[in-house]
Amino acid sequence: IVSEDRLENTVSFEELVQKREEYEKMYAENPKDPKINQQHLILALYTMLPPIRSEFSDMELMFYHINIADDQNAMFWEEDKDRLVIRINKDKVSNFRGSSDFYINKSNKLYDIIFQSYFNYPRDYVLSLNTDSSKPMGYGQMRRSLIDIFDGKRVGIDIMRSAYLTHQYKTKNMSTKQKRELAK
Repeated sequence: IVSEDRLENTVSFEELVQKREEYEKMYAENPKDPKINQQHLILALYTMLPPIRSEFSDMELMFYHINIADDQNAMFWEEDKDRLVIRINKDKVSNFRGSSDFYINKSNKLYDIIFQSYFNYPRDYVLSLNTDSSKPMGYGQMRRSLIDIFDGKRVGIDIMRSAYLTHQYKTKNMSTKQKRELAK
């Protein structure tokens, strides 16, 4: 059973992509604005990758794979392979399965979005505070950013994940096993 609150705040994947495109234009006009930069990046991460939960809100951003702790999530460049690696060591699923790596190849548009985002707003985290690039955005600020993006509508990470997964299920002929793997 879906609550009224969730129904009022639900958005489709197409609406998410439309918002991402709006913010892409705003970002092109204001590349040095940390707020627009981070909001565009949130929308890109949750529409261009199989979405993870809230791990991006405090994920470290590194140029090299340097001593990533077992309970730390990180994104880092593998220059020799021309790709970004997202390492999830701590989340709801990794407690059962161990760490997971996701790869973003240089040919992927998201690679350029992340690189340009960092170039225009250098920082220590994938998503940082707009006022302090050395601190993670955190879950609370990420929620507030999403409310701002969606003009007061309380679109959360779970709603964006649901929109992405529903879109994938509808547009691709996926087996039950593939659906379960994507939903993790």
